Amino acid sequence: MSKDSPYPYSQYDFIEETYHYMYTPYEGTDLLRGYFESRPGGKLIHLNLFEWYDQLKGILPSKTDKDEYFPISTQVFLKNGIEFLLRNQAEEAIRMLQPFLKRYEVKKFLQPFYNEKIIKGKGDKKKLYLYLMLHRACLEIYEEKYNLKFFNTALKLGDLLSFELSQQNALSTAFIYLCQVSLTHESELVKKLVHSRRIAL
Repeated sequence: MSKDSPYPYSQYDFIEETYHYMYTPYEGTDLLRGYFESRPGGKLIHLNLFEWYDQLKGILPSKTDKDEYFPISTQVFLKNGIEFLLRNQAEEAIRMLQPFLKRYEVKKFLQPFYNEKIIKGKGDKKKLYLYLMLHRACLEIYEEKYNLKFFNTALKLGDLLSFELSQQNALSTAFIYLCQVSLTHESELVKKLVHSRRIAL
């Protein structure tokens, strides 16, 4: 799929290129068809959040090196948010994840550490597991609360992850699998939304 496609968004390196979705032309059902083409094809094993998170923990760094000026670990906060979801505490998860949702929407990237107000960040913005964690959490919150703001961010994160998978960089097999599972889950939710609106593709 090229950037001339009706759904070019999974072809942008959002971490390195500043791109905004506002004022994009309306492409109708062609846009939706292009979207589904941009996501993983074929049937993947569905993992519920418990199963997915259990496998995710195997690819996360065991240590987080923070300092007094940047004491907030993004990984720790995202893990806590997912664990709230596992305990059916969606409101607590929303409160935990909201600042990182805002950081991503404003900056279009995440960093491993932030100051106490979660405004200034520090560290490598190419830690792809952070985007994957927030992606899956946003999907779960959308399913639980029908929160379209979180779903909107999930779709943008899905574009970012789809691009990274397409580059065939040195990604671990486990990361690729968990990413494909999460992206498949996303596309299933989009299908449900499309069908509920009785849109024929």
